[in-house]
Amino acid sequence: MKKYDWNLIAVLSLPGPVMGLLTLYGVIPFGVDRWFWLAISVVAAIAIASRVQRNAFGHGALVGFLLGASSKIIQAIWADQYAANNPVLLEKLTGATDGAAFQYRMLMLVPFVGLTNAALVGLMSYFAHKAMRRPRRETET
Repeated sequence: MKKYDWNLIAVLSLPGPVMGLLTLYGVIPFGVDRWFWLAISVVAAIAIASRVQRNAFGHGALVGFLLGASSKIIQAIWADQYAANNPVLLEKLTGATDGAAFQYRMLMLVPFVGLTNAALVGLMSYFAHKAMRRPRRETET
């Protein structure tokens, strides 16, 4: 079984709930959050690539899933407040943000957002790990 650095995964997953709360309260508006997610994903991929010897993709996938799913769960639990604090969301999804149906739609997005983010951060970690790999020293004979 492949070993994982669970401390690294836990630390790199912390921005997920923080981003969920910041978007929930409108501190980071809907649409602008994608740039924050890009920065978080790049930092996570580089951190994984520089600290993990093996299975960079697996580490990145776990971190990516936890980042995306935890943020979306927070937004789904408090969907009314999320919609109220993000007027751009209301403009784009006219009529779709009414009542419990919006909350259920948000909850249904959790696994899709988590898996998509897992694939993206996993691939970024894998390629960053390959790019950072140091060449082996040749042994002297």
